[in-house]
Amino acid sequence: MDRQLQIQILLDHYQKPRHRGAFDHADVAMPGGNPGCGDVVTVYLKAADDQEHIEEVTYEGEGCTISMAASSMLLEDVHRGDLTMDQVLELDYHEMIDQLGR
Repeated sequence: MDRQLQIQILLDHYQKPRHRGAFDHADVAMPGGNPGCGDVVTVYLKAADDQEHIEEVTYEGEGCTISMAASSMLLEDVHRGDLTMDQVLELDYHEMIDQLGR
């Protein structure tokens, strides 16, 4: 993917975030980010009845264009069903970067 397309995708997710907002019935609330630079994000997950797949996923937070767009992009993958609950809970920083670098 060329750089210009990556920038367009980032801006699209920043301007029209997917799955943004909190919900009260989450099974998991995962806070994260980098408070030192002002990026703070919490991801909310609701497990499906089989406890393996994800029924609902959202995020809320404040931060720079890249952190907010990246949150939206990662949750798009989760929402599509590309990742199970265990896979999401086990993601580390490098795996998230790989996921965004498609």
